[in-house]
Amino acid sequence: MRPEPTAMTDGLTPFAAQCALALSEVDELRGTCQRQERVIDTLTAAVTRLRREHTALKAETAALRADNERLRDAGEHVEVRLPLDALAPGGARVLAAQYLRDRVAAPVLDSALLLLSELVTNSVRHSHAPAA
Repeated sequence: MRPEPTAMTDGLTPFAAQCALALSEVDELRGTCQRQERVIDTLTAAVTRLRREHTALKAETAALRADNERLRDAGEHVEVRLPLDALAPGGARVLAAQYLRDRVAAPVLDSALLLLSELVTNSVRHSHAPAA
């Protein structure tokens, strides 16, 4: 026996129940679309920010390269001989700090001094040369 088309389901006719189900699905899809829209907006903002930062970084790099070429062409070279002993790394740091202090930014100077100290220390330690 078939149910009558006008039979009530949860107080609704079958057609009304199907419409309610369809509206529920539409609401669910709308919510999904809104969440995806927020994600897309967030990603778009992040990509825009990264592009801006990339452009700024390229400009900064170009300026640093130009400064580097200018300094290289200026012919500013310094050569120092240090005794081959445990005081050499400290002496190299002092000389480099005096020469570079007014020429480079403080964080760059700190990194340069650390690198120089490591290089001179390794040179003294592994050269096996007699002390001068």
